[in-house]
Amino acid sequence: KVVRRDFYYIADTALFTAENIKKANQYEIKYITRMPDSIKAAKESIATPLPEDAQTLILENAQGKKVTYRFIEKQVKHEEHICKVAVIHSDALEQIKRKTSLKNVEKEKQKLEKSPN
Repeated sequence: KVVRRDFYYIADTALFTAENIKKANQYEIKYITRMPDSIKAAKESIATPLPEDAQTLILENAQGKKVTYRFIEKQVKHEEHICKVAVIHSDALEQIKRKTSLKNVEKEKQKLEKSPN
């Protein structure tokens, strides 16, 4: 039997609204979700470099490659709610995002070059 105080709801970003957080706190519901990137606290957390003493975790991905994650736990304020968050950085994901951005820039460049203007 699952004891309610030990149970966590796992949800997508749709859960992360001020109203849902208020209700979860009111009913003492524990949850784990991803904070949407559009939230001010998420933007600030992403923009702030992780400290040198951030924890490190090395995991093997589906392709058998070792991937390093650096992370910290901290509290942030979202509207009137204090939320405990994990800020996680992955060098591998950063490299993938960089390649994707470069591809998108190249596509836009080609569109502009083909443009009759």
